[in-house]
Amino acid sequence: MVLDSATPANRGRMTGFYQLSYMLGLTISPIVGGTLTDTLGFRPAVFACAALTAAGLAIAWLFLPETRRNPAPATAPPHMRLPSPAALIRAARHLHPQAAIAALIYLSIFFVSNGVLMSTISLYLARRWGSTVAVAGLTVGVSSLAGVMLASRAALGILAGPAAGIVSDRLGTRWPVALVAIAMAAAGFAILALPGTVWLAFAGVALVASGAGALITAIAALTGDLAAGSRPGAAMGALATAGDVGSAAGPLVAYALATHIELPSIYLGCAALLGCVCAAALAASRREGKRI
Repeated sequence: MVLDSATPANRGRMTGFYQLSYMLGLTISPIVGGTLTDTLGFRPAVFACAALTAAGLAIAWLFLPETRRNPAPATAPPHMRLPSPAALIRAARHLHPQAAIAALIYLSIFFVSNGVLMSTISLYLARRWGSTVAVAGLTVGVSSLAGVMLASRAALGILAGPAAGIVSDRLGTRWPVALVAIAMAAAGFAILALPGTVWLAFAGVALVASGAGALITAIAALTGDLAAGSRPGAAMGALATAGDVGSAAGPLVAYALATHIELPSIYLGCAALLGCVCAAALAASRREGKRI
């Protein structure tokens, strides 16, 4: 719906602010949920969340306008069904080359950021510093420190998304922003692989978070550019699926490897993966430049 309402001149900005809303929800919801649970109890808190969701559905149903420029008929044909696997494969074969690269980048950043880093940061801190760590003269439990790092990750994503969208709109192309964002995330994982202080670990997480937030916005806007005038809903659905696959696969791969190798080596592997992704993005950006 955001892409339906956007134009090439403001698509990055609108995608960035959509990303801001999403990340803000992720930041607020654990705090509100925990407060409701402590105040009301678990079941009343769940009922309150259900009521809030129902209110959102009612608002969307009654007041949210149709954004598609050529909406389908109100009544779908009775033979309309979900696409078969064969139809999905045929659609994938006709996917724009740059859209395929964008989906690969999207999968990769969710794999390393939402998947690997989020699931292993507590284990990383515990293996490196034990159950507690000294920060600014205070003794802090590693679980609390991991929570602070993940909260700062969400906050940085909130800031990086709109900024990346605005910059990509002004440049008139998304690839330079994507390349810088990939490089930032790769540098963050490389820093996490180094021995050092807890502040160095904070810096690594901050770079990964900022790069991921900027990259997600740039890639979503790029996909919208490529799908403009055709089927943006299908394109964004494919992009979301790629992100979900990356997020789900990341923890499985990380913990399978963590039984055999140290986490710094896994993070170094994430940096190498992002380096390969950066090379693919650079090749795609050069092809776009030649067409221009």
